[in-house]
Amino acid sequence: MPISLLKGSDRIADIAIEKHEAIRKFLRQRTDEHVDWDDTLHQLRVLAG
Repeated sequence: MPISLLKGSDRIADIAIEKHEAIRKFLRQRTDEHVDWDDTLHQLRVLAG
């Protein structure tokens, strides 16, 4: 296993792994789901937080 995949060895990789599912869910918005711009920006800020 590459060292970067061992938890604690790379802080940025750890954060990306922790947020992976939430980011995937955000990007998989249904085509019939409408979210206003302010809510979209809020969701992105939470993910980036």
